Amino acid sequence: MAASGVAALALAACGGDTDRETPERGPASGDLDIVNFALVLEYFEEDFYRQVLENDIVSGANRRLIRQIHRHEREHVAALEVAADKLGNAAAPPQTSFEEVFGAGEGRTLRVALDFENTGAAAYLGQANKVRSNAILADALSIHSVEARHAAALADVTGATYLPDGSFATPLEPPQVMARIRPYIV
Repeated sequence: MAASGVAALALAACGGDTDRETPERGPASGDLDIVNFALVLEYFEEDFYRQVLENDIVSGANRRLIRQIHRHEREHVAALEVAADKLGNAAAPPQTSFEEVFGAGEGRTLRVALDFENTGAAAYLGQANKVRSNAILADALSIHSVEARHAAALADVTGATYLPDGSFATPLEPPQVMARIRPYIV
């Protein structure tokens, strides 16, 4: 997916019918946009961790952590692809480049990973009130929790704060999310 396609997907995810689904109405069409927005983020994260591992950027306990996070991101991608295909068509993965990050070494790579995980958790939070399907909302909240745990684990290894937003997490809307990941999309 070209960068402009990713941006269009981000803007589409901003809307949507916020009334919960009922047996008579089913999920809103906006749920596909939200699922695909989440799917693009998960493709992005999965690709990042795959490249970290393939390029031997991290070692020891950090490598084990990244391997586990990568496995989770692959599982998120698989689940969201199924959900998107049930609602319509799954988005294509973005093309990425992380060479600048990897060139700065293990510490920088882990700090960027932390930023990606915090961004992912905030992105799910930002869409939660827009999802109409109860099943999709449950899946999104489940993934959100795991993204937050990834962030906590990465905060531990980088020495960053576990609670960057304080007592209440700050949601991010799609344009804010895209601004954070756009530098890595080619």
